[in-house]
Formats: sequence, C-alpha cells, structure tokens
Amino acid sequence: MSLDLVDSDSLIHIIQYCQAEEAARVGLCNEKWNDKIFQGGKLWKTFATTRWGDGVSLVDSDEEQSTTSYSWYEYYRHRCSWMSLPGQKSKLDLIQEDYGHDPYKLLSACILCSRTSGSQTVKDVVKAFFDKYKTPSDILSGDIATIEKELKPLGLNRENTMKKFAQGFLRPWTQVSELHGCGAFASSSFDIFCRGDFKKVLREKKCDKNVRAYASYLQRVVDQTDEEVDVADNSNAAGKVKRKAKQKKTQPRKRVTLSTRKGPRRKSPRGC
Repeated sequence: MSLDLVDSDSLIHIIQYCQAEEAARVGLCNEKWNDKIFQGGKLWKTFATTRWGDGVSLVDSDEEQSTTSYSWYEYYRHRCSWMSLPGQKSKLDLIQEDYGHDPYKLLSACILCSRTSGSQTVKDVVKAFFDKYKTPSDILSGDIATIEKELKPLGLNRENTMKKFAQGFLRPWTQVSELHGCGAFASSSFDIFCRGDFKKVLREKKCDKNVRAYASYLQRVVDQTDEEVDVADNSNAAGKVKRKAKQKKTQPRKRVTLSTRKGPRRKSPRGC
C-alpha cells in the first residue's frame, strides 16, 4: 500500500513500534513524508513525543539545542535500540534481555537493579514500575512519595535517582555516563543490549561479569550463525559441482566412425 494513502495519525502509530532504522526508511523513502520531515522536523518530534511523552518538550527549553529536522531525527534515533537480540533468552536470564529493545527501560532497569541481588522479587518490582511508568515523562509527572513507596523493596532514594534520570534522558545527551545514576554497568549494558557491540564489552577489563558473560554468549551465537551460512554456501557449491558432474556424465558420447575420421583410410594388413 502506498504511504500516500496513509494519514499522519496512522503513520505515527505504526512508526512508534518500529526500530529507529526502520522508522527512518518509512519516513524518508516517500516524497510526501520526506517533505513533512524537513519542515522543521515536526514529524520526528511528534514521533518522539508519542514514544516518550510530553517531557520531550524539555528539549525546546535548551537554548543551544537546534530544532532542525536533522537534530530531531537524531534525537529519535539515538534513543532507539539498534540491536535485535536472539529470539530465546540465554541461560543467564538477565533482566536486560527483557528490556534491550527499549533503551529507556533498559537503562532504568540497570539503575533499579544496581546493588540488588537480582531476585525474582526485584524483577517483579521493576516490571510493575514499567507497567505504570511507561515513559520517562510518566516518571516526571509521578508523585515522588508514591514512587518512593513503590520502589522501597529496591533500596533508598531510588525515586530521586529515577526522577533525575528521566529528565536527563529526555534532554540531549551523547554518552550513557552523562545520565544520572548510570555508571559502568548501565553503559556496558547499553552497548551490548541496545547497540550489539559485544566486542567493545569484551575489551573492557572492568566490565560486570554477567554482562561480559552475555557478550561471550552473543559472540558464540554470531559465530554459529556464520558457520551455518558457510556450511550452507559450501553445500550449495558442492551441489552445483555434483549436478554439473552428473550432467557431464549423462551426456551422450559421440561415436567416432571411419566415415567421420579425417585423413585417408588405412588398409588393414592381410591375415587380419
């Protein structure tokens, strides 16, 4: 179906569930939407607001932040996951595997789970938190006393940390370490679960052991996939060789008779 037939509300509803690169292709491949995108970037800002709430307007309060179409596209893209995790969870059963598709939830989970045992109770509290606070804007508008009570099983002062984190997530940032409450654990988790950069994580000497273990797991998955592709390629190549050999073998051979030979016919000696 042509995008020319899709109204803006429907397109926004579709793209908010797409990954950043997919959303970019949908928006940029059609002249109609291409024009809308480059009219001050309003369409990408709408996508961002739909996905992360009204707190996105905090960007407009930053005097140095440009609101061109390119910056709003980068704003949206930077806060999306670029990684497709394996379909099945690993035996490590890390909480990051549940939220790697959404950097907001991934980083929030890292903050909420830091200095905890990672028990099922912790996971249940985190899940309930996201069920209620689906966007960083929801956290900003939430009652601080209520959030404190909801996060009490995880430790003290988590509510203040989450408030500051949500505000920082909505404002311009480049590195995860710039966000309040996000240290090495959150940064390495972001690199591997949202960006798929397991090689970078494996190079980090002080990386969390569980995150490093998942990076090793992801490396094995990638290597296994490459091996399967190589085996398939080799099998296809071998099949082609066998088919060619079979075709060559089954082709009728030309019978060479005396009439087809070149040169004079030799006489057989007497007695033969």
